[in-house]
Amino acid sequence: MTTDSHIDVAVVVKELPRSSIGRAEILDKVWKIMESRGVPWWYPFEILITHEDLKLLGKTKAYQST
Repeated sequence: MTTDSHIDVAVVVKELPRSSIGRAEILDKVWKIMESRGVPWWYPFEILITHEDLKLLGKTKAYQST
């Protein structure tokens, strides 16, 4: 599979960590989950961490709470 651009992944959290270590821990967890499902580390993802309203995302089929 090839791509001309990157894929955006939005990670929606109830409260955005203030520390960079807290944000890095979230990214680490996301990458571990993706890699365990066969996504290679070099895949062109841009992972965004946001604290936007979960209700908006909850109305979509793509939403999965963990």
